[in-house]
Amino acid sequence: MLTSTLQDGAELRALEPWRAGEFAAYVERHRAHLAPWLPWATSITDADGARRWLQAYADRQAADTGRIYGIWLDGVLVGGALFRVFDADAGVCEIGVWLAPDAQGRGLVTKAAQTMIDWAIRERGIARVEWHTVPDDVRSRAVARRLGMTCDGVLREAFELNGTRHDVEVWSLLATDLQIDLEPEKTSQPPTGYHTVTPRMVVGDAAGAVRFLGAAFGATGDAPDGRPAETRIGDSVIMVTQAGVREPFPALLYVYVADADATYRDALAAGAASIEEPMDTPYGDRRAMVRDPYGNVFQIAHRLAAPA
Repeated sequence: MLTSTLQDGAELRALEPWRAGEFAAYVERHRAHLAPWLPWATSITDADGARRWLQAYADRQAADTGRIYGIWLDGVLVGGALFRVFDADAGVCEIGVWLAPDAQGRGLVTKAAQTMIDWAIRERGIARVEWHTVPDDVRSRAVARRLGMTCDGVLREAFELNGTRHDVEVWSLLATDLQIDLEPEKTSQPPTGYHTVTPRMVVGDAAGAVRFLGAAFGATGDAPDGRPAETRIGDSVIMVTQAGVREPFPALLYVYVADADATYRDALAAGAASIEEPMDTPYGDRRAMVRDPYGNVFQIAHRLAAPA
């Protein structure tokens, strides 16, 4: 996984020691934004320090115990992601991420993390992916929810930064949560991510629809020329087709998410129009409804706790 396209103009690439100068300049530009969350944002002050830090991850990659990537947007380094822990024998890894404030709101962190999760589970057989965050980092917690992770609990005062001890929330995603078939695929079965019935939408701007799905639901995928886009939300694929050979035909989709209220707000921020605000239904769902800029309607829901 040396390079992976996240969306138009955005790539996830290996962040290698020869990029130390570029990485040091990035840290310097965004130190005030990164330092409240990341110890290395304070300790890396020049290219030599950046090279030593990146070399440590290069050594860990050679030992298969860690990896580090950068996120580039229009050729500019705007963030990164890493396997802080990678233990293939134990089947466990931990992902960490960071992003410049001017690159937020595009779904880049969610897409980068999903790419790494897919690789870790599908290619390396990882059974458990962890995500650690302090409770005050609202954006990090929101990404964990979009990735379909479960909050396992809180490690009290487990993390020391700038002289203060912080609680750490531990989120996780299991290979079994994704219902991924790790055995060789049989020709009689649908492709991975597809189900017997797979939704499809035909829109006037397939690339725009894919960007909306990414921003609102954390969907991964792009809009290639000449064939339908395959965007993934959780364990499901949505096919997005550019109108032309086929007339525009919007979809009505019922999407289960970890937090219907948060996803509803993300959808509005991505350009959707509200049809119904979040409400509790008599059949056990909390549900909202929006229409995206391309005519597709989404009912966004999560299950309510069963009454005692």
